[in-house]
Amino acid sequence: MNLTQELINVLELSRKGVLVHPKGELILPLRRKVWETFGTFEINEKYRAVSTIGLKRRLKLAIMCVEKVMNIWNEAFPNDARSTRCIQLANEYIEKKTDYESIWNEMSKFITDLDNLGGEEKYYFAVPVGRAAISLLNIAIKDENILVYGNDNKLDSDYDAYDWDTSFCVALSYSGSGPWDNTNIEKRQEFWIWYIQKAVPEAYMAY
Repeated sequence: MNLTQELINVLELSRKGVLVHPKGELILPLRRKVWETFGTFEINEKYRAVSTIGLKRRLKLAIMCVEKVMNIWNEAFPNDARSTRCIQLANEYIEKKTDYESIWNEMSKFITDLDNLGGEEKYYFAVPVGRAAISLLNIAIKDENILVYGNDNKLDSDYDAYDWDTSFCVALSYSGSGPWDNTNIEKRQEFWIWYIQKAVPEAYMAY
């Protein structure tokens, strides 16, 4: 299977967008375009995602992102494997080896603990890795919420931090800054170019 022409076009548009952005950011409307090219999304009557090929590709992409910064989490929390556990749970859910309630119970405790850690400066860029891991669990059970329920023209800054997608959280950790800062722009750009040139094609080709 090859990449579709639509996806190739979106990736080129995204690459140019990152290179011209003053903060080296891949803006949310462009990320949405990428996710849309992965395939359909379906939500059932219980507001849970149907495991389409599109969802599986979007989940694979999110997992690749979290794995890229797992070292940041492990250095900050060497005895806490919950970010890795999120990846395991997401895969188990897709394979029908665990259920929604089991994921929700583990995820709720993790969210609370991350909230308690969020104010500590030494964990400032490790905590987003945990949030990214929780976000990928949400993809498994609800798909990309912003894709399903969001607005095409909104930016990340228009959403609450709890609604940021996996890739945005990972970009924060990887670059050690947010797009609202004038620091580490090259590092942020480096992440998004990796996302466009390696992660997206690999995730698409996985299914």
